[in-house]
Amino acid sequence: MVPLTREEHERAHEGDPWINQFIEANAPAYFRRVYAVHAGGSNYLGPGDLVAEVGRQVRAEVEQQRRALGLA
Repeated sequence: MVPLTREEHERAHEGDPWINQFIEANAPAYFRRVYAVHAGGSNYLGPGDLVAEVGRQVRAEVEQQRRALGLA
């Protein structure tokens, strides 16, 4: 779920260690942003168990931010 150029995508399939490290480091944050934007829509976000876990994380982060702002 990390946007790659065509060349980067091909390098990932070839097993390029730098690209794979980049994806592993950035995919979770990117997925959380995508989830936050598209949750409740008809977009496919991935496996249901992963989507549910990310949803829990996003809701917990939002609740924490609300508390920090005195809104909860």
